[in-house]
Formats: sequence, structure tokens, C-alpha cells
Amino acid sequence: MTENNNAQVAEVEQYDTVYQDVEEPTTPALRRLEAEALAMDKAMKLARGLSATAMVPPHFQQKINGEQAMWDLAAAILFGAELGLSAPQSAQNIFVVKGKPAVYARTMAAQVLKAKYALYEIEASDTKVIWGAERDGRTASAEWTIERAQQAGYTANAKYQTNPTEMLRAKCIAEVCRIMFPDVLLGMAYTVEDLQLENVTVSRVVRQGSRGTAKLREIAEQRQEAPATPESQVIEAEEAPVEEPAVPPSNAQQAEIRKLYKARGVTGQPILDDLGQYFQRKISRLTDITHDEAQDVIANLGQKPETNDGEATPE
Repeated sequence: MTENNNAQVAEVEQYDTVYQDVEEPTTPALRRLEAEALAMDKAMKLARGLSATAMVPPHFQQKINGEQAMWDLAAAILFGAELGLSAPQSAQNIFVVKGKPAVYARTMAAQVLKAKYALYEIEASDTKVIWGAERDGRTASAEWTIERAQQAGYTANAKYQTNPTEMLRAKCIAEVCRIMFPDVLLGMAYTVEDLQLENVTVSRVVRQGSRGTAKLREIAEQRQEAPATPESQVIEAEEAPVEEPAVPPSNAQQAEIRKLYKARGVTGQPILDDLGQYFQRKISRLTDITHDEAQDVIANLGQKPETNDGEATPE
């Protein structure tokens, strides 16, 4: 009987030991989750106020993107806090492009210098930029030339024509920082400039009065072509801004586009096909177009066709 009791006690002690081994690493994880939940609550309070103002980029403004903008800003504030940025700094310097958080190259450099590491420019011109870094006796450098940018397909971006030095500088900073200071950047692998260059916008020539394809072109062609004026001459579409990521269409814009297409008997996938032809790229969902492009579509679809005498025809 005593032997059985001793065996049971030994089994319980062994179970307790295993249980403790499981509990010990779990407790800090739970505490971290609790701290993050509390931080999210505080970030939401800040985001609610900031996103109601015009002092944050458009994609973080509630008047453009509704409540989603507030949630996105709260996440950016949390991410920025890990990098040592204040809430307003996070709003201005952290962006989400295709679901990936990113900062400008200059923000990366600022974080490295704030950590008291050496990061410096060695050479800079319109054709070549070199940056170097030092840490704990180790050195590294990054060199970007206009030829390298051309080979990567980046020079289709208009900024490489108007301000090549700054674009090459951004690539150098990001590259050398990723090599030497991944801990300072908390593993952040992307800059805004990197992600923007994944889909370089190519200029296209459009003519007022005959813009678009398929349904959009049909709508435009039904209007009388006005005499040529400075406003109706051939114009070149502007490049997507590179100072900040393109703002996606708001929920209200998406709903309006669906409504206008439905009024013309078009629903579902044909809408995306038509938009793809219009913008000359693959459109898989309405959020693949930008806020400004959505306005363009709404303006075209919202115009009533005109007769030859200039009077609007009934829908």
C-alpha cells in the first residue's frame, strides 16, 4: 500500500514539474498580450481624435475612408511606438502599402542615428549615390547607380527623371540599414519608396471627350466633342504621387461606382473588366484603383449623354 502511495506521489510531482515547465514561458506571453491590448485601447483614443482632423495624410482621415481610417491609424500608432515615434509622428511617417507597414527611407535613417550609430553619405550625384554605416567595428556600404535602377525597372517612375539623386539615396539608405541595423528597425524590410516601385505607374496620353474604353468610352463618345481649347487638348495623365502611397477609394466611392454601373446594366466581374480596360492594367477588386481614379470613373459614368444639339438625352 505504501509503495502504491509513493508511486502516486511521484507521478503527481512529475506532472507538477511538467506543468510548471509549460506555465513559465506562457506567463510572460500573456502579460505581453495584456499590455498590447491596453496599448491598443490607448492608441484608438488617439487615433479617433487625429483621424477626425486634416492634420494626418488622407488615407488616415475619417471623412475620406470612414471608420477604417481610424483603425488603420491606431495600428500605425502602435507600430510607431515600437520604433520610438510619437502618435503624430507615426501618422506622418508610417504607411501600409499592400498590407505591409513601411516608413520613408529618411525615417529609417533618423531611427539609426537616434540609436547613436554611424550612418553617412559617401557620394551623391544624379547618376550614383553611395552610403556607408559603421557598427561595433564593422562597416558596410550600399551603392545605387542609375544603371542599376534602370535594370530593376524603377526609372519608369517620373521621380527618377525629375529627382534621381533623392530616389537613389532612398534605395541606398534602405539597403545599408537593412544590412547593419535590422534590430533598430525591428525587422522592417520595406520603405515606402520600395513598395511604391513595385507597381510603377506609366504615363498614358488621354484626350478629353474620348476617354476610356468599353462602357466608359461609350458614355464619352455619346457627348458632342467640344471645340479645341487649352483644357481639351491632349493632356498627359499625372504620375501617381510618390511622396505618399496612393489613397484607395472610400467605401462611398465604391458604392457609387457599383450604383452607376448597375444603372447601365453592368454588375459583377464585368465592372472590373471594364475598369481594367480603362486603366490598362489588371483590376481584381475596386480597391485596386486609387481615390482619384475612382473620382475619374464616377465623373465619367455620372455624365448624361448629350445629343448633337448639346441637349442631354434621358438615361
